[in-house]
Amino acid sequence: MNLLQRSLILTAFAVVAGCAPAPLKKLDAPMVEAEKADHVVIFIAQSEVAVDDVDVSNGGGGLLGALIEIAVESAKTKNRQEAIAPLRDALLDFEFEAKLIESIKARLPVSLVKADATFKIVHNEAEWRTHLASVVPANVFLVTPRYAFEQDFDIAYVHATAALQQFRSVPPEEKVLKKMSRAEREAVAPMVLHAGSYFSQHVTHSPFERQRKAPGEAGYEHDAAQWRSDGAQPVRDAFAKALDEIALLIQRDGEHPLPRIKKGKTRVYLASPWMQPMLLKGAHVGESPGRSLLMLGESAYWVDDRQIKR
Repeated sequence: MNLLQRSLILTAFAVVAGCAPAPLKKLDAPMVEAEKADHVVIFIAQSEVAVDDVDVSNGGGGLLGALIEIAVESAKTKNRQEAIAPLRDALLDFEFEAKLIESIKARLPVSLVKADATFKIVHNEAEWRTHLASVVPANVFLVTPRYAFEQDFDIAYVHATAALQQFRSVPPEEKVLKKMSRAEREAVAPMVLHAGSYFSQHVTHSPFERQRKAPGEAGYEHDAAQWRSDGAQPVRDAFAKALDEIALLIQRDGEHPLPRIKKGKTRVYLASPWMQPMLLKGAHVGESPGRSLLMLGESAYWVDDRQIKR
């Protein structure tokens, strides 16, 4: 996990706690062509669609309560993995990586990236470091996506962080960084010139309405079945649209940074890689047919209007 990813996780928890998150770096003036990124790197650690970890914790109950929670989470995690298996099979021919690159190239953020920039996909830290060693010193535009279902399969989403970073050299490995002082770490860290966090979330029905389930069918099983209907066309459409929305957000944020609004009034049910889905308040900053664009802290969210609590 790099420093940018850590800052985004802290930002997410700050939003839930009602605190003001630390602002992500944005360009304050247009970049000259020579400073734009020569290299676009897509760092995608997953090889198939994910389902978020089950979270049932309530923070109480002492040791016995904690043991019960662990047992419940373990059982639910097993159930979710069984539910997602048919979806993974149905999406074997959905070329997420190729579609993401296609979307970004079609909406290249030329305010941050050179028109003739090279594209590279890496899948782990070793590949990332090897590629970085071959190009430094350089300005690199790093996109780190994740595509997943939240733990109850109500929401399918894509999340991506994007950052323009200036690398003077390859940063030390994590185990070396841990032994360094803060000043030493800052001296070898890349300079972040611009960064953003973007979501595109999709549903098959309102999460606030009860669904008619078959006898003995759990809610997550019902929702997983909805996504894989018609050859998994609902989730194929959701992820395809999500990639286009993410690419447009990255482009828009580079040209005209998305607004920072401290308090929002729109109540929306959101998924997140870092915590269980919940109802939060965001600021409404845009819309398209059936969709709303919200800002929560430092992250931008395209959501289905059915996720909004009226």
